[in-house]
Order: sequence, then C-alpha cells, then structure tokens
Amino acid sequence: MIGFSHISNWQAGIIPLLNLFIGSFFFFCLIGFGRFLMKALRIEIYEPWDLVCRLILGIFSLSLINQIIAIFNSANNVTYSILFIFFTIFGVCELKNIQIMRIKFEKINLIPLIILSLIFISRFLLAIIPSTKMDELYYHMLFPSRIISDNALNYYHFPWESAIWPHMHYQFISTPFYSLGFPESVNIITISVFITFVYIASFLVYKSTQNINLSLWCAVLISSGLHSTVDLITNASTSLLILSAGTSLIILSKPAEYLPSSNLKSFSIFFSLLFIGIIGSKISMAPIAIL
Repeated sequence: MIGFSHISNWQAGIIPLLNLFIGSFFFFCLIGFGRFLMKALRIEIYEPWDLVCRLILGIFSLSLINQIIAIFNSANNVTYSILFIFFTIFGVCELKNIQIMRIKFEKINLIPLIILSLIFISRFLLAIIPSTKMDELYYHMLFPSRIISDNALNYYHFPWESAIWPHMHYQFISTPFYSLGFPESVNIITISVFITFVYIASFLVYKSTQNINLSLWCAVLISSGLHSTVDLITNASTSLLILSAGTSLIILSKPAEYLPSSNLKSFSIFFSLLFIGIIGSKISMAPIAIL
C-alpha cells in the first residue's frame, strides 16, 4: 500500500525498525556494489571522492536494473527478492571494509556532537514514518507504485512530473522496497546520502585545518535547517542533487587541491556521474549542470 491508504493503515511497531535496518543496510549495499564496479571498470578516484563515486554508481546501477526489470514485465516480489539477496552480498562485504576512525574526545567537541546527534535522531525518526509531503503523495510514491501494480513500466501522461522519466531515476530505486512492503526504507537511504555529503564537507575542513571542532560545527551548519526535515527524509532525489552538485562545486572551487583523479578516464567517468546525478535528480537543473 502506498500513499493515503498506506498512511491510514500504518501502525507503529516492528515495521519502522525494519525500515530503519533495511534502509541503513541497503545504503552500504549500494556503496559495496559501487566499489565492485569501480574495480571492474578500473576507476581510480582519490579519497574522499571515492565514496561519492561508489555511492552514485550504486544508486544509478540499481535504478538501471529496476528499469530493465520493469521493461521486461518482471516487476514482482520474486524478482525483487532475488535482487535483494544479490545486493546483500555486496553490503556484507562493504561492512567488512569499514574502518572506524579513532578521534580523541575533547570536551570542546561535546556541544556540536550533541547538536548533530539531536538533528539526525529527529531526522531518522521522521524518515521511518509515512510521508505526508504533497510531492510524495502526488507523484514520487505514485510512480513506483504504478510499476508494481502493472508489473511493468508503462507511460502515464499524468502527473506530468512523473511523466518526465529522465529525472525519475532516483524513484526507480524505490520499487523493490515498495513491492516488499518497506517503502520508508528509501527515506533512510535518502538521509544517508545527505549524511555522506555532510561527511565529505566536514572531512575536507578537518583535512585543511586539522581542527575537529571546526569540522563538527561545519557539519552542524550544513545539517541544520528546515530543508533537512522536508526534502531529505523522503524518497525525493534532493539528497542526490545536493551530493552531486555540492561535490562538483567543491572540486571546481579548488581544482588543483581537490582533484579527484589524475587519470583522465577516471576523472571523466567521475564527473559524468556527477553530471548525471544533477540531471537525474532535477531535469530543470540541466543548465547549471552544463555550466
């Protein structure tokens, strides 16, 4: 059930926790699959841009796979269950690769850490409940639900926003979660994509200043605001847009210092992914993406 019927029948309990677990774990599945593709394609990207590359590769690969499934009229629970099992392998491998940084705790960092914790705890709590955002109910959620009900990808003239398939790439990744009954899992992936951008920005501040307190306050400033409670906790593509556009602007601000790769092929693929990430999020952002 999607939309108004899902909201009226939703009940708190184990389902929100399952959505939180599935969304969080599948976020690492996307990164893990992106890592696999980077090795297969021999893409060499410097830290921290390699994380962005892996994540965007994973998102658009899942989107493409879901498009192919829908085109061949195979959008059903069996197909999506197999897809989940396939991506789970990469998620487990990615979790094994995680290296936790040991940072010396200082009292001066306590305040920004508390603020950051409160910000993201509240965002995750909002993400695991059904969305009542108008855009979600009108076409974001309707688009994957039509694929599931039709077991195929069929063109609908209305709503006209979802009729523009080039900027619905992110919504394509929702179909497995909606089909298996965990639609809020995509919300968790969305907020995790935004956290990736927050991490990249704060990492660069710390790398330049060696000041962990300043980097934490940078993370607080980026994370705060009403935008993170409206657009970044749903299955909207705003987080992907922020990650792609923000990464592009940061690199272009200091290309010599923030060069993602000295390999021409890798550099071209990476910026192509950022370009597609912007256009695939909002087709109206095409002029900015070109610039």
